Amino acid sequence: RVQARLDDLFNRVGQPEPGSSLDQAGLRDGQSIVDDYVRHGEVGLAVEHLLYMVVEPPVNLPPSDHQLLVGVCLSFGVSTDGLLPPVDGDA
Repeated sequence: RVQARLDDLFNRVGQPEPGSSLDQAGLRDGQSIVDDYVRHGEVGLAVEHLLYMVVEPPVNLPPSDHQLLVGVCLSFGVSTDGLLPPVDGDA
């Protein structure tokens, strides 16, 4: 769902401005990076990359996804303190 939100952002913006929050490595192909980490048993890195995908642009998540991401981060010892954007309305 995070990748879908990023894809929507990229579709609206087109080519991101150089140096902008969308002009960052690992966002357009973020889902495949997360999947690759999981396949190689690096779930903690997968969680960190997923958090990066939400924080860097930033991507607003519905409350249910926000809570899920916080729970997953806590499970793997990844701090979200002050990192996550505000919770969006649940869609």
